Amino acid sequence: MSLSQFNVHKSTQYSTVIFVVASYGTGGPTDDATSFYNWLKTSLKPDLSHMQYTVFGCGNSDYTDSYNGMAKFVDAKIGAFGATRFFDLSLGDAAGEIDHLDNDYDAWEGRVLDVVAPMATADTTSSTTTTIPATAQCTSCCCPSVWAVFLPCKDYEYTV
Repeated sequence: MSLSQFNVHKSTQYSTVIFVVASYGTGGPTDDATSFYNWLKTSLKPDLSHMQYTVFGCGNSDYTDSYNGMAKFVDAKIGAFGATRFFDLSLGDAAGEIDHLDNDYDAWEGRVLDVVAPMATADTTSSTTTTIPATAQCTSCCCPSVWAVFLPCKDYEYTV
């Protein structure tokens, strides 16, 4: 799901969230993440202590002052709101003559899904299925995907 579809009022319904975000310009949000960014920036510290999360950033280290600024911001704010990071912040890099972003993303995706799968399959009797997209192409930026995955707090099944 694009961050433009993120409903901040329903954030308490999710126990596990995976954010994949791109930085634009001076480390800020892409157009589709602006509302989410503004909510994080102005929120009066909602209680996200029920939530586990991780963040993958799509950035370019040629911009040293703002490298993956959006990913770092999302990671810091969600953590400050009480959520627990279940997988380290990971930063993909599109800098240089050889763009390593796809490789960074592919390596991260495999590792994070290995961590998420056991959490999500804790109860396979549920009728709720959440599908995590292998690729959700972003057409407005250089990142391989920009999405957030929201797994409900109630029991659920995980499928890829």
